[in-house]
Amino acid sequence: MIQGIPAIGPSNVEKPISALPCRRSPFIRAAGMQLCLTLFTFLILDGGFVAFVFIRASVAYWAGVLFMIARRRRSLTAMDQVYLKHGLWVALAISFPIASQLTDMAGLGGWMFLRKGLSLL
Repeated sequence: MIQGIPAIGPSNVEKPISALPCRRSPFIRAAGMQLCLTLFTFLILDGGFVAFVFIRASVAYWAGVLFMIARRRRSLTAMDQVYLKHGLWVALAISFPIASQLTDMAGLGGWMFLRKGLSLL
């Protein structure tokens, strides 16, 4: 005959930590991710190319975050949350494939073709 083991202990069991709502700001999470990725890209031994591309992509990402803060800091929309969570990854996915072509176009003069095209010389 199989007998059930009676439950011993309090009946009001607390929720596990993973079930509790996250009280951390999405800006702090994005800044932490940025810091970790910055340190990682500086460790790559390629002459600084990856770090250079990453810094430019992250500056563009944080410009978007500052625009978001200026417009609606207290009432973030669902798309703002998606941008904060995945925007840096999307910026990197777009930046790395085209970075080598852009540096080849810049050449030794460093974007001289753009200055000539805009007549800024």
